[in-house]
Amino acid sequence: MSTKALTSAHANSLKAHMLRFSVVSALVLVLAVSLEWSMSFVTAIFTAQLLLPGKPPLNLALVKTLALAVLSCFLVGLGVVLIAQPYPMLLFIILAWCLFFVFYRASTGLNELVVLFLLVALIALPMLASTSRAAASGFVVDFMLAFVLALLVVAFVHWLVPVNDDFHQAAEKPQAQCLNHQDATRQAMVSTIVILPLIIYFFAFDKLSDLLVVIFVAILAQNPELTKGAKASIGIIFTNIVGGLIAVLVFNLLVAAPQFSFMALLITLSFMLIAQAIYLHPKGAIVAAGLSAYIIILGSTIGSDGGLASAKFYARIFQLSLVGLYVVGSFYLVHKLAWLKPNE
Repeated sequence: MSTKALTSAHANSLKAHMLRFSVVSALVLVLAVSLEWSMSFVTAIFTAQLLLPGKPPLNLALVKTLALAVLSCFLVGLGVVLIAQPYPMLLFIILAWCLFFVFYRASTGLNELVVLFLLVALIALPMLASTSRAAASGFVVDFMLAFVLALLVVAFVHWLVPVNDDFHQAAEKPQAQCLNHQDATRQAMVSTIVILPLIIYFFAFDKLSDLLVVIFVAILAQNPELTKGAKASIGIIFTNIVGGLIAVLVFNLLVAAPQFSFMALLITLSFMLIAQAIYLHPKGAIVAAGLSAYIIILGSTIGSDGGLASAKFYARIFQLSLVGLYVVGSFYLVHKLAWLKPNE
């Protein structure tokens, strides 16, 4: 095959990949904000993330494996709740140990998706169980339903529109090396020290309405760039600012013309522009990293009624900004104190 033909084939794959990502992600987000279901944004987040380049194509066997793995993570969280929920001090001790173990295994090669769901289960379920165990169980059922729905949507799209992403392979970064025991232990300890006070705060002040923010903490906490110093930390803040700014722009346009057809067209257009930035721009990884913030902020607010939408929207922006600054700032302080400096 000639170089010209090869380049043309890659260009066609790139266009098809971009179109598949933008149209399907937009459709799922539009449906998510149209439904009166608090977990619909979870489906939108994972649908978009699993359709990004570099992700393996899903089939029913892989969907089953991932669903069972995620269910196991939530069973761990429910086990912690059942054992220690009546005893807050014991709960926090067990929670700290579990967080340390998860962060340690994350540093030694545990699958990122498993790490994410273990963190969500360990952070969210004790908070919900403080109100009632039925709420915690209901959260598991709803979250699992939303996640499995995302997997099935992505698997169906991969089957319906198979696209080769060879265009992505050349620019794919090598996988991060696993840390040795001492460095992994040190990093896990620091991560636990940073995250645990935030969990205790949400738990102690009964911040169930901010459960979405806690999930954002779980997504942010496993970012490996947090341990790489000031430049990387500023980069993480910037990516979430980018996601927030895109959400602000879309939201204000929707307020100006609150019609369903306009909302559907605008969200589709936003995803097409996001796809262009992710796939074609040299710094597209920044936009991809801010994608979760965009979907969380927009998906959890534009379904609100009347003037409540604006108040909820900017409150969510403020909450995510404060939590992001706390997490990133804490890791930056730890880096400055050289707590993560590897042994010579």
